[in-house]
Parts: sequence; C-alpha cells; structure tokens
Amino acid sequence: MDAVYTINDWWDGPVLGTAGYGEETCIYERVFSEERDCWLNQYDLTPVSQEQQRQIMDHWAEWLQWMESGSAAERAKQWHFRGSGKSLDLRDIARRSPKYRSRRREAEFVGSRPQTLYSAINDYYVIWKQPSAVQNPDAPWTGAVFPSVCAKSSGRTPNFC
Repeated sequence: MDAVYTINDWWDGPVLGTAGYGEETCIYERVFSEERDCWLNQYDLTPVSQEQQRQIMDHWAEWLQWMESGSAAERAKQWHFRGSGKSLDLRDIARRSPKYRSRRREAEFVGSRPQTLYSAINDYYVIWKQPSAVQNPDAPWTGAVFPSVCAKSSGRTPNFC
C-alpha cells in the first residue's frame, strides 16, 4: 500500500495527482478510453524527482492554505486567474519527463477519502496492481484498449467500466 499525496482532479475517483509507488513518487493519470467512452481503472505513472516532489508538495500546501481562507468556489476561481506563475501543471511536469507514462497499473484506493479537493489527505492509500491484459506492465504504454476491462458505456459520459 502506497500513500496518496495529492488529488488534483477527481471524477468519481482520483483522476490526477501524486502517490507513492514503492520507493518512488509518481504522477498518476487515470486512463480514459475514447473508443469505449469511459474511464478505465488504470493509471499511467510517471516518476518525479525529489526536487519535483518538493515543489509539488509546496504548491499543494499553498493550495490548501489558500482554499481554507474563504469560499471554496470563489477561492478556486481566484487561484486559477491570479496568474503570476503560481499554477503548477502536473500533466506538463509528467510530459517533460524522460520516464513519461513509463508504467501502467490498475489501482485500488483505500482509506479515508478526503471530503473535497480542498482538504488535506490523511490515511488515503493506493494499492497498485499489474493490469492482467498487459504482458510486461513496466513497458511503455502502446495505446491499445483493454477490451476485457471496458464495455461500451450506457450513454453516460464519462463513466466507468
């Protein structure tokens, strides 16, 4: 079981954030199947350096402090429009990494889920599992869809399968 450090996006479960993966810290990104029109229970993992992790956690602490200082909706709007280089884009950090999406794992999130994206994360963990449809789960992702994992959605967009 690895600790979840940040949850930067949520759609019926974590979509983007940072978490442990063994001895590493990784950016996790939930996989959405355009073909099947649903979220998979699979995450692409990109390891980050200790310096990047420090920067991400400093930014997370600033975000939490900012959100505690007023109305969550108003503060979120101000945070995103205040400019001055304060935004930290996890997807951009991941894309610049030479180990971009170097692993794909299924995930089971366990523990005390944070009430909102605006609250500290305590006692929330992830159990990474090897996707059963991948021969070599440490190989870079090739873009194939896992047909055994996802069936065509029932019309809801997006949904989980």
